[in-house]
Amino acid sequence: MISLNKSAPLSVRLVLSLCIAGVFAPHSWQNLFLLVLPFWAWMLRPQGEPKTNIGIWGGCHILLWLWTLTSLGWSDHQDEAITELLSKTQWVIWPLAFMALQPWLAAHRRWFARCIWVSAVLIAGICVADVLWRSSGPSSWFQDLVYENLARASGLHPIYLSMWMLLALVAYAQDQIFSPHDRNLTPHDGVMPPPNQTQSAQGWHLAYILFTVVMVTQLSSRMAMLTGLAMMGVFLVILIRLGKFQWSIAGGMALLILIPWLLIQANAVNSSRVSEMVDLQADHSSNRWGGRSLRMAKWKNTLECYAANPILGTGAGDFQTDLDQVYRRNQLETGYINRFNSHNQYLQTLATLGPVGLCLLLLGLLYPLWWAWKEQKWEALMVFVIILSSMLTESMLERQKGLYIVGLLGNGYFWGMLQPSRSSQDDTQDPRSHAA
Repeated sequence: MISLNKSAPLSVRLVLSLCIAGVFAPHSWQNLFLLVLPFWAWMLRPQGEPKTNIGIWGGCHILLWLWTLTSLGWSDHQDEAITELLSKTQWVIWPLAFMALQPWLAAHRRWFARCIWVSAVLIAGICVADVLWRSSGPSSWFQDLVYENLARASGLHPIYLSMWMLLALVAYAQDQIFSPHDRNLTPHDGVMPPPNQTQSAQGWHLAYILFTVVMVTQLSSRMAMLTGLAMMGVFLVILIRLGKFQWSIAGGMALLILIPWLLIQANAVNSSRVSEMVDLQADHSSNRWGGRSLRMAKWKNTLECYAANPILGTGAGDFQTDLDQVYRRNQLETGYINRFNSHNQYLQTLATLGPVGLCLLLLGLLYPLWWAWKEQKWEALMVFVIILSSMLTESMLERQKGLYIVGLLGNGYFWGMLQPSRSSQDDTQDPRSHAA
């Protein structure tokens, strides 16, 4: 084992920074980075450091990949199955890489969080500048700053960029509000009320929250808006559990809901998309934006696809072909022509890998959620609330960007909050170790 103890703090920061930058990188760059990442991470591991147990979280991911590999045995379309298998190798890469980095992560949690929220600010600025540059003039700016037009420069679909903005809000709170460095607490403590802060600091916190609310609203991801509401609900539950609930806080959060409502009403694309979501009478054939009724049609067809293979599922190579046949049989031509997936990760995993695959996916997500609640790791709890919610209306793990974000943030927050080893405790106690 190569000993890199002296350079590890700087090297770990570089690894974490590249991980965050990779979210917005082209797929070819992501693949190259993911190929190098696990080897690099294990080289950085302190010499003599005992191996960390892979645990339920990492074990479920690796078992899910192995079950996908096994499904090649009952997949007819082997080329598609191998492509699917190779794309899902991230299920193995992220747990192994972060397991290797775990001795350092407790000391670098704040850096990890800062890279996340700073990246969100930078990419938002780039996206806004791109729209203003392409817009016909100031009179069109507000109407143009929406949905795919706004997300274009990021290289992400609006739902993934919205998800990143919500995750960045959690990271901002961890870094700027609830950082253990600011309240003389260890990394194992749960979120506590922030210390008395200046009005200037409180103003910056409010500004960042408003920035997130406006960006998520203008990106017009309806699931992200609902996830934001779910985050508010979880936050109130946390305050109640800590005995810190105040009606003034609830009132302030209610006022935050007014801003998205006003933005939605004033923007034509936003208004059309949200109206389509809440219209309970509309048929999927009249959906312009792939709203509620079209998604429900996809879900029903996915369940019918699963019913034909209730034990093992279709296998990794046959899911889309089998689903297209169900679309055709049920005369859902738009699904057949566009080769829509399920737009629900849980249903798609069930149909593809059967009950075993779904159980592994749920265990790998619900275990860290339960663990974060039990251990009062509130930042991690919010991260997994966002991930779980986003998978309800999007097959997040069927696109490389989704796999990358879920793998990075899920493993990063989970491993970063585990009990630190002796080496990371020593780094935390010695301020000179951070100077690197």
